[in-house]
Amino acid sequence: MQTLRVRDVMSQPVETLGASESLTIPSLINRFRRIHHLPVVDARRRVVGMLTPADLLRHAAQAGARRVGDLMSAPAVTVTEFTPLETAARQMTDERVHALVVIREPGGELAGIVTSSDLLRALAGAAVSPETLADLPIDELMTPEPVALSPSATVADALRLMAETRARHLPVVDAGGELLAIVSDRDLDHPPEGAIAAVMTKDPTRLKSGTRLRDAYAAFADERLSAVPVVDDRGRLVGILSYVDVLAWHQSRSKA
Repeated sequence: MQTLRVRDVMSQPVETLGASESLTIPSLINRFRRIHHLPVVDARRRVVGMLTPADLLRHAAQAGARRVGDLMSAPAVTVTEFTPLETAARQMTDERVHALVVIREPGGELAGIVTSSDLLRALAGAAVSPETLADLPIDELMTPEPVALSPSATVADALRLMAETRARHLPVVDAGGELLAIVSDRDLDHPPEGAIAAVMTKDPTRLKSGTRLRDAYAAFADERLSAVPVVDDRGRLVGILSYVDVLAWHQSRSKA
């Protein structure tokens, strides 16, 4: 079977920023409502960094115009157009990032971008032996007993927990553990003020414990979610399934 390469699934053309551009925090927030990852390039289209909502969170409380180069994460994590998808998935989990900038060789010019959702859709269609990924129960992939917030938490509490745990999604549960809502890093792209109820997504998409991954694809591919809470028959939170969990499973299988 032909090996899938990054160029087969990457997105192009890619929206970019210049490292010397000056942009206000509100203008950047508006950009991130449409897209998760913005590669930063120099005058020759060589990649010098990446700007994500996580970078913006660190500076969201600061007013005024800021240079993109002062906000971005650098160097960006990159792959070439001809990198195998399995290698890209392993690099994504090793580096704990959700997108890889694709560059051309030689020269290092920007060629495209490949995200965790691109990789998951491609890998989901490939046969994995001895058992296929599609038939795997999500319980074997999810992160069990994830860190969660109470309805009385504040935005500041959520920001602190995300910083401490490096989680991008925090479920909100009641005293009995029943799932009420979910908060993502994209919900927190403004100064940490007020109650969590002002920013959380109520009645979020959820998966039942025991669901096969083939039945969970729609939440990722169609609804374009990057993490989905997993609940038991009584609606109580038991885990959270993210792209990172699926890619980490691929990585563990490739090492076996």
